[in-house]
Order: sequence, then structure tokens, then C-alpha cells
Amino acid sequence: MIEGQPTEVDRVTEAMRTLPRDNFIEISDPDVVSGRGIPSTNAVSEILHHADVQAHHSVLVIGTGAGYVAALLSKLAERVIAVENNPTILRLAQDCFNRLGLANLVLRKGDGTRGAPDLAPFDRIFVASPKVTVKSDLIDQLAAEGQLLAMEQGENDSLILARYGVSQHGVSPRRELALVDFSRDSGITLLDMGVVDQVM
Repeated sequence: MIEGQPTEVDRVTEAMRTLPRDNFIEISDPDVVSGRGIPSTNAVSEILHHADVQAHHSVLVIGTGAGYVAALLSKLAERVIAVENNPTILRLAQDCFNRLGLANLVLRKGDGTRGAPDLAPFDRIFVASPKVTVKSDLIDQLAAEGQLLAMEQGENDSLILARYGVSQHGVSPRRELALVDFSRDSGITLLDMGVVDQVM
């Protein structure tokens, strides 16, 4: 490593410091935010460290949700394309991105399983929903040495972070990286979902 050059841990920590998670909490209308969760900072930090996103990378995010992960990625990568199918969630996320001035983050409405082939290849692809079980079209959009990281359903309703890669020898075998706990802090989760307000 070059002396003075920030490490990956430093870059992730700095991104999370400069872009507080509170920016993405929407509590005004529980009906609007139903199903629109924001993972805990611990879970996001773990995912981003596994991803090893570099400053020159082009990144695709499938399933924008509140937009927290996509926004952090915009601080780590050169370009981020986020695809969201729900128009209400898309509008809320876009308003947040505009307010934060994230110019290198492009939000699209569409079927995430199809990705964004017109903007491929991508160095990293993130799949936020375990409902996306067929990933062949997305893997086809990876650059050489690219990686797809996906949240997948494990046993007993657990979530597993899995990685798929592409090398000069083709697609590498699926590798399970970690169990990810999105509900470690139940108070924060309830706040994210609009169930309680900050005073409560």
C-alpha cells in the first residue's frame, strides 16, 4: 500500500461518517414506508468491507430501498446505477439523493433482475433482495474480475451474504461470506419502518 493512501477500512468508515444513516429514515407516513427497511450500520459496514469497492469502479445496485447503501457506494465508487421497481420508494430515494447532492448516482425504475445492460459492464453488483433468485442476466453484466454480492435466504429466516465472481476462467463458484443481521437493533428497525417516532 502507498504511504498516506487510505485503506479500504478507512474509506468505508469515512463514507459512513460523512453520510449519516439518519438521512434515510422516513417516519412521516408508515403506509408509504412499509417494507422499506434500512439495514443497521453494523450490517452495512460488513457488506461494504466484503465488497472492496474501489474509486474507479462502476457499481449496480438492485433494490434501492431507502437508498442508504446506494448513497454510501456513491462515496466509494466512480459511478452508481440503482434500479428500483416501486415508484413510491423510487421517488423518496430520489428526493433524498437530490437533497444530498449525489451527482454520480443514477436511479432508474425497472425490473432489477434485468439489471442495466446498456450501462454494463459493472465492477460490482449488489442485489439487496433475496427474492432475486435468478442472477444469470446480472452476472453477464459483470466486468472482468467483477463481483456480484447478493442477500440470499438462509435457514430459519436468516440472511446470507453470498458472492459470485467473474475471472478469465469464467464464473467462479458461489461463496457464502457472512450471516447478515438486519434487525440487531430492534429500536432502530422500528424507527426505520415508521412504527415509532424519535421522541418515543
